[in-house]
Amino acid sequence: IRKPLEYLMGINQDQFNAITNLLNGTVMDYEGNGQLAIAQDVFLNHDKIVAAIPELSNMPVIDFSFLGINLSQTPHFLFWQQENVGQAFALWLIPIISAALGVVSMLVTNHINANVLHTRKNTMDQSMKASMVIMPLFSLWICFTLPAALGVYWIGNSLFAMLSEFANIPFLRSFLKKQAEEKERRKKEAQERAAQ
Repeated sequence: IRKPLEYLMGINQDQFNAITNLLNGTVMDYEGNGQLAIAQDVFLNHDKIVAAIPELSNMPVIDFSFLGINLSQTPHFLFWQQENVGQAFALWLIPIISAALGVVSMLVTNHINANVLHTRKNTMDQSMKASMVIMPLFSLWICFTLPAALGVYWIGNSLFAMLSEFANIPFLRSFLKKQAEEKERRKKEAQERAAQ
């Protein structure tokens, strides 16, 4: 996430320096978040870069945008103070949706545990209740400090987790039914042995 040009595109420091000098007229920080700052610019100026630096002709073309949102950018909490308010609002929504889906995913899991596995709803201890609040807040903070791609990943992960929870309900019920039947069979066998 921090170095997409190095790890996804195989660009070394000398090439990065040449690219940033070409695009910005100055050399940016290769080790810090400089790669994130120009990731989408490299995609948008691919032909210009290859024309100026022929050794990058095999550089992969990677678009860092998704649904019109540049995922290499970091969301800003105060989106209305940004230059492009629409883009900033879309980026701002990603951490909010990610945190909300984290809560919903935990609630779905607890609901399935209560109704399918027949665990009591009031068995949730204090640490579990605290984690239901702290974990989404922590992920919210992380999503506001790292590129939006991480939030999109967490959104997808939460959706997939909820989908798999619902898809596993029939298998869980079947397993629990077989387990109950086996327990009843053993109980009858024990009673028959005791009666002899």
